[in-house]
Amino acid sequence: MKPKIKRWLKERKELFVFALGALLVLWYLGPHQWSSSSTLKPKTAPQKETPVPFSYPSSETTAQEKTSQASEEETDRETDLKVAGAFVQRESAWVRRVIDGDTVELSDGRRVRLIGIDTPESNQPYFWEAKNRLKELVEGKEVYLEKDISETDRFGRLLRYLWLDQELINLKMVKEGYAHSYTYPPDIKYQTQILAAEREARAKRLGLWSPLLSSSANPNGQCLIKGNISASGEKIYHLPGGAFYDKTKIDPSKGERWFCTEEEAQKAGWRKSKK
Repeated sequence: MKPKIKRWLKERKELFVFALGALLVLWYLGPHQWSSSSTLKPKTAPQKETPVPFSYPSSETTAQEKTSQASEEETDRETDLKVAGAFVQRESAWVRRVIDGDTVELSDGRRVRLIGIDTPESNQPYFWEAKNRLKELVEGKEVYLEKDISETDRFGRLLRYLWLDQELINLKMVKEGYAHSYTYPPDIKYQTQILAAEREARAKRLGLWSPLLSSSANPNGQCLIKGNISASGEKIYHLPGGAFYDKTKIDPSKGERWFCTEEEAQKAGWRKSKK
């Protein structure tokens, strides 16, 4: 080898060694690097859900919600009552005439006693007011009859709820103060609403609950049987000469009444005093 070539190789020996080492490293790492990059994917840290802070409603909001809920429940009850007849089998009929405040006669001659209410008899105050009001509502009109449990009463009259359009006439008579609530099981389907209507009429002093009606006087001096309502709500009538007759005071504002006969008292739901 010529001296010039030897000198040239000697001068560049370290460079060749470094280049050769670099080539070896690239050769070794190259396939592994490409394999790793083609099969492995970097993992991402899971995202944490941001918790929503809980706060209790204020007392003001709670009161408003309660008021709103009570109003909605009252509306629901009224709505349910108005459309109740649409979900039961009803009989269409025409009212020929009104007998009294709680009895009507149909065009085919049948008589209907309105369930759940009771109005004054012909010898008692407010008889004509109750009769005329029912006459205004249904006489000469088409109504719908709804049965509860019983078919007839002991007088052969049909026991029914009267509907005019979507309005329950039995309830309306009580709500306006023309009739008392008259609970007589097993026919009590709407008695809760009727009792509530009576309380409302009494609070407003409508009709039978008017302070203008005498609170204790015998209406005509002839009907002497006292129809009293006990503290427990039991209806008991007292005959002249009875142990409690003189002590018993009649208060129409509480639903108490005078009767002319025992039959009349029993028909209205009162029982005879045991003494």
